[in-house]
Amino acid sequence: MEMSTMKRIVIYIMGMWVVSLGIVLNAKADLGVSAISALPYAVFKISILTFGTATMFFHIANVIFQGILRKKCDLRIVLQIIVSVIFGKIIDLLNGWITVEAKSVLLQITILVAGIVFTALGTVLMIHMDLVNNPPDGAVKVISQKTGKEFGKTKVRYDITMVVITCVFCLLTTHTVIGIGVGTVASALCVGKCASMFNRSFATCQSN
Repeated sequence: MEMSTMKRIVIYIMGMWVVSLGIVLNAKADLGVSAISALPYAVFKISILTFGTATMFFHIANVIFQGILRKKCDLRIVLQIIVSVIFGKIIDLLNGWITVEAKSVLLQITILVAGIVFTALGTVLMIHMDLVNNPPDGAVKVISQKTGKEFGKTKVRYDITMVVITCVFCLLTTHTVIGIGVGTVASALCVGKCASMFNRSFATCQSN
């Protein structure tokens, strides 16, 4: 049974908040930020930009990347710029609202796992609503289509690439690595795999 447009919009907006929550929780775990937000976080730490604003610019860069790969710029890609701005605002709101301090290793791991799960779940919710892609996920989707590789596996490769780029950027600008840790590695390796599991479950639910 096909979802109504309104229901898809509501689930899509939920997905945006869930992804943003995952990104913020991963940072709050203090074990290294998520792979998808590693570069914005590094920029945030060495500039006057907020975490959300740096994320917004990173997302817009992904929109431009998609346009280059597709060799065209349609309305759905342009709308991702609006999504980028909204994502930035949500991340700054959640970053201010969530004041939990991970004072023990167990709490750090718990917050990290929650961040990974929420990031993957929100990603799948947004993609399956087939409205406007979260820009980084839109970039992954385009790469997946161009290479013929499964989305989850492409997501893992994309996240690892972002970690490498962030490390190079930090070493060139500050001669030290910012925000990268075991949590970043866990995110890079696990978000894509979790997304694949949620993707299969979602597809099963839709077929029933």
